[in-house]
Amino acid sequence: MPNTISQNITKIVEIANRMKFNQKKMEVIANNLANIDTVGYKRDFTFTRVLQGEQEHITIKKKTDFSEGELVNTSDPLDVALIGDAFFVVTDGVKNYFTKNGNFSITEDGYLVDSDGYRVLGKNGPITIDNDIFRKEKSIKFSGSGEITLGKQAIGDLLIVKVPDKTKLIKTGGSKFKLEGGQYEVAEEKDYRVRQGYLESSNVSPILEMEDMIMVSKKFESIQKVIRNYDEILNKANEIARTT
Repeated sequence: MPNTISQNITKIVEIANRMKFNQKKMEVIANNLANIDTVGYKRDFTFTRVLQGEQEHITIKKKTDFSEGELVNTSDPLDVALIGDAFFVVTDGVKNYFTKNGNFSITEDGYLVDSDGYRVLGKNGPITIDNDIFRKEKSIKFSGSGEITLGKQAIGDLLIVKVPDKTKLIKTGGSKFKLEGGQYEVAEEKDYRVRQGYLESSNVSPILEMEDMIMVSKKFESIQKVIRNYDEILNKANEIARTT
């Protein structure tokens, strides 16, 4: 009897771990759906990893899908999409972040910034644009390589980088990533293309995410039923143990 009880407890622990995995997966799906309209957002997905040792141990891992989202034509001259395996670089003044969100604007003091107000970096530092000239000219151009011109005036070049090991990119919210323990390099022009007047949409598929959500919900229900069954078995086993 003790062995049977021990086996049942072990089984319940295994099932509880699976419930934990499905709960984490549901959280990831919900976050993907919440960012479906976030420019340049990259969806996350979960998987399990089984570690063998003295005792089998299941860990839950999350990865990011870096595939490109569809391009949306906005006709806004300050919107730029980045096609290819590369990132824009923005800064909060302390740290640099990597993003595919090219929804830019110009501040009153002349900085080119992203939708969160982070300054967009060029090859020589933060990009600045004379607001008076911009209001007068309204003819800002982004070339395919990232060169910026305003009328006949050269403004600078967008800093566009490549991260060889994307597992080192940590999502900080929305479509931004920070780099931990990895390196980046300036991307070669053959590896990317800047397209003005467009934005890259989220790569989240609402249909696929909803299908996953329904599947996870069903698994949740099944696991809960199994746990209830094992709980009843344990209760009966305890009753038998007390009467013997």
